[in-house]
Formats: sequence, structure tokens, C-alpha cells
Amino acid sequence: MDRALFEQVTVRAENEPFYANYLDMTRRMIAEAGLQPKDIDLVIYCGVGRGYREPATAYQMASRLGLKRAECFDIIDACNGWSHTARVVERLLQTGYANNVLVLSLEFNRSPRFNAGVDRHYESSIMYSIRNMSDMEWRVWGATVGETGTATILSKDDANPWYVDYVSEPDDFQDCAFTLANHREYDLEPMPLEKAHGGEEFFYAFGKRIGESVKSHTIPLLQKVPHLLEEAKVVIPHSLSAGVYDHIFRMVGVNDKALYIFKRYGNCVSNGVPVGLATAIKEHRLQRGDRAVLVPTGSGSACGVISFKY
Repeated sequence: MDRALFEQVTVRAENEPFYANYLDMTRRMIAEAGLQPKDIDLVIYCGVGRGYREPATAYQMASRLGLKRAECFDIIDACNGWSHTARVVERLLQTGYANNVLVLSLEFNRSPRFNAGVDRHYESSIMYSIRNMSDMEWRVWGATVGETGTATILSKDDANPWYVDYVSEPDDFQDCAFTLANHREYDLEPMPLEKAHGGEEFFYAFGKRIGESVKSHTIPLLQKVPHLLEEAKVVIPHSLSAGVYDHIFRMVGVNDKALYIFKRYGNCVSNGVPVGLATAIKEHRLQRGDRAVLVPTGSGSACGVISFKY
């Protein structure tokens, strides 16, 4: 854990009504943005966490929030969910399809159904606990999963286009996964932990492999945009191992601008980047007119660089 620069993980309190609290937070955020429910044109839910496979979770949340006119759909891509959604939304705003888009993600994934609360009695799910040294290869990142919720409003601004660059490595898809119980019907070859956990709903991540892939793809992406890195007030990575990103940012000379949410909350899944943005704004590291550089990554795998002026 020291190499990952891991310090703590944030999880729900016992019996916390996290969904109701999240909706209340989102209502306040819409009001503080100076908008009415009728002003929201589109709602996109981008989280891994959900209670229903269908319909899209965006419909349920829009209904609870009283967003009667909003179009709704989901975009799901593991830890890249928010970043890919932001890419899509930025294009929709440019075309005039929408003026105000609400992006939602609720990552409360340490469900009691998995017995995956705080491991007070050594009874946590195997997905979120480390019980022997041999587990470290694939359990360590599961043990760092934290619980967070974010709501983001993106609005049209023709004067400040975004910079986006992404690269994917599809052959890495087995390095990090959350299987469903019927995954074998879609496996042309056994998944890596088939012998011990085949046929289960189960999360695993081979952290060292993922870290090396992130380094190999992200450094070249950042080296293409020295002007953006120089202008940026803050650089916000996904809430993956802070040790991996510290190595990357030292290679391109921006380690002093980095904000590591991983150290405070653990791996926030699709919320890593937006929690970082919210924290940077709250702590006055990012103010109106400042440039931010985002460095999202996710299983699959995919790595990217996104930059815009706040």
C-alpha cells in the first residue's frame, strides 16, 4: 500500500440513507447553479453503481429530481464513465443539441449484499479485503474502493473548446473486471480467476499490470501537450494508485500541480475525476478562467487527457 501512496478509504456510515442524501445534494447543486428543473435538457448517469439493469438509471434519478422535460440515458465505462460522458456532452453542447446537461454518478459499491463493509470482524467480502500475501496481486485495488457521489452540470460555452485525446488497449480487458453471475456465457476463454471464482458476481484487478499499462500510454499523451501542462493550475488524475500517477507526473514535470483524491477517499470508480474537480474548486486550486488538465484512466483499458478552462 505504501507504493500506491494509499492512506484511507471513505465508506458509508451504518444505515446511512445515501441515495436520499445524494438526491438532496443534487437538488441543492442545481439551485446553487442558478437553474430550475425545467432548464436541464439532458440527464446522463455514468456510474458503475446501480440498483437496476434497466431502464437507464438516469430515468429514475430524473424522476426523483422532478426533471420532467429532460431526456435521459446512461453511459457506462467503468472508471472512465464520467470522462467519456463529458466528452460526449461537450460535443452535444457544441452542436446546440442541449444547453444544460446534468451528469450523475453514485458509486456506493461496498454493498452489504457482498458483506463488504468496514472489515471490523474480518468478515468483509473477498472483493474488498486482503487476507494473505497471495491475494495482493488481484485484490489490492478492490480493497481501496471508496464510496462517493457526484453531480455535474455542463453548460454551453462556445468561447472555450475542450482538448480531448484518448488511447485504448482492448487486449487489457481481462486485467480488471466486475463479472456477472452469467459471465461464462460470454467467455470464449476462461476469465483469469475462473478456477476459484468462476460463475460469481465478482470484482478483481491485477494492479501491477494495470499500473504499467497506464504509465506506458499516459506519458506519451501528456508529452504531446506541454503548453496545456504549463498553463494548467491543477492536474487531476483518476483516483487510481497515487504512486502510479506520481511517477507519470514527475516524468512530465507537473507533480507539483497534481491533486490526488485517492489518498483521501480511495478509488472512487467513475467519480475519481469529478471528485478531484470539486475538491480543487472548494480548496481554491481551480477558479473561474483557470485551466485544468484531467488524466482519466479505466479498465478495458483506456487512458486519456482532457483539458478545459473552468
